[in-house]
Amino acid sequence: MERKEFSAAFRTFVRDNIASVEQVDVLLLLQDDSQRPWTIAELRASLSSSQTSIARRLAILCGRRLAERDDDGRFRYRSDAATDPLVNELRREYALRPTRVIELIYSRRTSALESFSDAFLLGGDDDDR
Repeated sequence: MERKEFSAAFRTFVRDNIASVEQVDVLLLLQDDSQRPWTIAELRASLSSSQTSIARRLAILCGRRLAERDDDGRFRYRSDAATDPLVNELRREYALRPTRVIELIYSRRTSALESFSDAFLLGGDDDDR
């Protein structure tokens, strides 16, 4: 079976905006009914997660302009013509190829961690092993 690659726009969107699987779950739940305002407690109950973790995910989504908080402290999906197709693609790909999407999400973290750890490598010959 041929492995279809993600589009460049989708890879960029995920790498720039998604930091965890839980964040995908929060985003897609908000998008399910974009007119519904959600409290952190309601999201926590729906996703069986901690309130602190959900609050962190919402802060990231609001910072990335994928969600918004109203004056009552409730959260909604922030619809945008530029990002809606990418969020829809995320929904579709996550349903069809969850492992590949998860790999994409965490590949960013792995690359950053490898770059950070490489900064601490000491010089020397390969023969020093």
